[in-house]
Amino acid sequence: MFHEGSITRNDHKFIINVRNKQKLEFDYKLSKIDKVTSKINPIDFNSEYILNYDLLDFLLKNHRTNKIPLEYIFTKLKDESSTSTLFVNGFIERTENLNLFIKILCEYWINIWSYYVNDVTYPDEQVNKILKHIIEYADIESIIKIDKKSNLKNHLTKDPEILNITSNNDKLINIISDLELKFIDLDFENSPENILDFIYENNHYEINEKMVSKIIKKYGEFEQVSFDNSNYSSIKDSKSNSLISYIETYIDDYVRNIYLKLDTNINEEQKSYLELLNHSNLSLKLKKEVIKKVATKISDISIIEEANLLPYIIENNKIEPKWKNLLFFFKESEDKILDSTIGFINNLENANKLAKVKIPTEVDEENIYGDFCKTLMQTNNIENKSFDLITNSIPWWYSDLDIANLDEEKVHSLIKNRVISPTIKSFETLKINYEKLSIKLLENHRAKFIEKIEELVLDANDVELILKSTVLNNLEKLKFLESCSNDTIASNSENLKLISQLILNDSSFRINELLLKDSILDKSVSILNRIKLFNKNLFSIDESYIEKFLNNLDSSYAKITNKDKRAKIQDNPDNRELLTNLERKGYISSFSDGLFGLRVNHKRK
Repeated sequence: MFHEGSITRNDHKFIINVRNKQKLEFDYKLSKIDKVTSKINPIDFNSEYILNYDLLDFLLKNHRTNKIPLEYIFTKLKDESSTSTLFVNGFIERTENLNLFIKILCEYWINIWSYYVNDVTYPDEQVNKILKHIIEYADIESIIKIDKKSNLKNHLTKDPEILNITSNNDKLINIISDLELKFIDLDFENSPENILDFIYENNHYEINEKMVSKIIKKYGEFEQVSFDNSNYSSIKDSKSNSLISYIETYIDDYVRNIYLKLDTNINEEQKSYLELLNHSNLSLKLKKEVIKKVATKISDISIIEEANLLPYIIENNKIEPKWKNLLFFFKESEDKILDSTIGFINNLENANKLAKVKIPTEVDEENIYGDFCKTLMQTNNIENKSFDLITNSIPWWYSDLDIANLDEEKVHSLIKNRVISPTIKSFETLKINYEKLSIKLLENHRAKFIEKIEELVLDANDVELILKSTVLNNLEKLKFLESCSNDTIASNSENLKLISQLILNDSSFRINELLLKDSILDKSVSILNRIKLFNKNLFSIDESYIEKFLNNLDSSYAKITNKDKRAKIQDNPDNRELLTNLERKGYISSFSDGLFGLRVNHKRK
């Protein structure tokens, strides 16, 4: 039977309920708690029946002398049962020892944050209150353990207002430091200055566009257009020294998270662009992505330190079209014209710009372009239009180019743009490889070849091309013609036809008598032209030549040679002139008008 004395009736009931494992409300009123605790078996402090607000407050207030009961209670509270969490939530709202309660609770329950943040039944307001308590009252060691269990830092770094979660700035700075927090976003307007300064000076922020722009605005000089269009230059010029140093150390993160993500960031300033591409800590993969993105063209490729980048830069058309750049790449490629160079030149915009600049024959009294130019002129993979353009820049004549594998159009460009030298050797090489292009060389340098005419060996085909030329004048054609034998000329009947036309069109075009006679007799020349040649060029001819001439025309003319008959030929001015000439030569007696043509009268025998 209970007699009130050292404990109250309520106290006694609580003790009995704990022993009998019967629940009472958490806020059940206890009076003489020191006496109560002494009457409870220590093991019962680990049961849900012991959970009482007054009891726990007493134990916390006297925690130094109640270590074992507290250990049992907190071991129970961390079990995440509905009873335990219900008690924790209620106790937080009423305890006078909140600081110590949260401190010890976090030592035992390292899954506390994960529990609250992942339970959808808890409103954001309550979750944030738990976070605030953890930050304010938990030891740093406990917070580190909680973070490892539940990735607490992920929540801390995402909240822009997080720096106002506690008034204990020193504690928050320690948490930031020990958890190595990298903030994704922060409210720079309303956060404590000393914490912001600490974050900035110790790189406790993620390298992203939002944070970097906010930091420059606060600690440096910010210019929006520059930030958007030439970001690396903008940062380098911002005077935000800690930021600049931070980015230089973590250059990969910067390029990946900011530089490549800014759509408008394509006009990097030349100096900063080269610094970025030469950055020793930036990966080759990211350098290539930068090259692909940025529109700025590199003015001097020799400044690029990483040889592996050179082909990629040229392939992506990211250098200024200058001969010195292509020469440098040629030298770096063991004196070879690589596909990347060919692709670059095949871009007509590049070829046009290159064509406007003549390659210097010497740089500092040294011929540094010679091998490059010669190799370039022997490269067939360059498209013909681009090849034609760049040949304008070549300052030398070549007599020893290997042109056997070049397209005919390319060889024509070499001739037209005076890259192939006007030598007999060049002429012969062209004849061997490109039948009709040797004449183009001769046309381009006719004065030179006329000087060397005695060394020049022309065949019948050469003569035909010379006679057909629209570039050579008749006097020049005649000079080349005169250097050839009649047999060479006449071996191609087309030549006699062309010569006959020239004689008829130009009275000053005079050839030797034998060649003229051959032309008059040759059947490849039209009958009309042969008659005109005969009429125009009367010379000392005998009767046998006249007969040969008439017999070579056609049957109506051949009949004139039969002196036993009266021949008839068509009445036209050329035939009248012919018969008049034959009469003058005494070959016929006369001719007269007939009903169906001109009648030929022979001398009587």
